[in-house]
Amino acid sequence: MQGYATLICKANYLTPFGAVRTCIVTEEATNKKVSLWLSSTVLLDQFQKQKPKPGERIGLKYLGKDEDKGYHRYRLLVERPDEALEFSPLGGPAGAFEQKPTVLT
Repeated sequence: MQGYATLICKANYLTPFGAVRTCIVTEEATNKKVSLWLSSTVLLDQFQKQKPKPGERIGLKYLGKDEDKGYHRYRLLVERPDEALEFSPLGGPAGAFEQKPTVLT
């Protein structure tokens, strides 16, 4: 799967090599449900960091194989419309870090 999808649920499957985490998603391009196996350490790491939840829209892109280290690279984006953006000043009240312009002569 590559492109955009909506996460439906998470599951674990037992294989001859051990348990594998999977996600069931609905692909936007085909509107089909597919099982996304998180057997790649890099792909699993992306899901652990982003923590997508059922109902959230995700974007997944395969970035190819790292030529030097040999692992497969992926990029996961999670769309969270409920998450409000924060624009308050960092580190204190507004203007606390404003500097007067330096005049060069």
